[in-house]
Amino acid sequence: MKKAILISIILAGLMAAGSRSTSMMSVPEGDELSMLAAAVGDPPEISAQSALIADLNTGKIIYEKDAGVIRQIASLAKIMTTVVLLENKGLDEVVRIRRTDRTLNSWLLNLRKDQKISVRDLLLAFMLESRNDAALYAAESVKKSEDEFVTMMNRKAEELGADNTVFTNCHGLEVNSSNFSTAYDILKITRYALENPVFREIVQMKEADIKWTGNYVRKRHLKNVNRMLFMYDGVSGVKTGYTKQAGKCITVTCKRDGREVICILLGSKDIWKDSPRMLDFAFAKFRFDEYLRNN
Repeated sequence: MKKAILISIILAGLMAAGSRSTSMMSVPEGDELSMLAAAVGDPPEISAQSALIADLNTGKIIYEKDAGVIRQIASLAKIMTTVVLLENKGLDEVVRIRRTDRTLNSWLLNLRKDQKISVRDLLLAFMLESRNDAALYAAESVKKSEDEFVTMMNRKAEELGADNTVFTNCHGLEVNSSNFSTAYDILKITRYALENPVFREIVQMKEADIKWTGNYVRKRHLKNVNRMLFMYDGVSGVKTGYTKQAGKCITVTCKRDGREVICILLGSKDIWKDSPRMLDFAFAKFRFDEYLRNN
């Protein structure tokens, strides 16, 4: 009922505006009018347990749903892994794999002891295709152990005011324990990460080629697993994640008409349906607010 009344008021105002000179007021038509009407309706129906969408530049929240609830975040942990890696290593540095890890058993690049790979290619592997061993070996290139690297991740989270975030590993798998955060904290971490132009460049890449050496040169063509880059105009990153316990998670940024937003979903059943609905809602609201300001 509330939604119908609000839309009726808007439509009535627009009809009245239509009788005036177009030099005094621009009147939306067709799809644009529908978008404005949708903007004052109820928030989108989504399956995510926690959700948040905000203006990326200002951090102002447009909509939230249980954004302060602490939840498992799966591979969204790799956002912080990238932050710490970029602040401590050069992209062209070559990493020698010191050991062949046997603890990870999911979504691997299958690197082996004594093989060599650049920091850049490790980063591309775990950010575009979420390869978990690439994240582990990147962490071990900074510190002697993953635990020491994770300490750096938690210290950085504390610096950023992400007080409800706890990292226990660098990749996001639930090997011995899990990584926890909130949509609010993921917003802080991702906005900080995006200040780094290298991070921005990598998360918006749809494809990339990497290589590593051992007894011979191995090459791999990567395709970003973030399908939003391919299915929604204006999307510019950032990261997806999934485990059985965490559900489907995503942090996605999108820019249209000079406005850039960030959407965070935790514990979703379908991020490919939830994300477009959230982004549609945000951009419709921007357009509606602009109409009110101008008229």
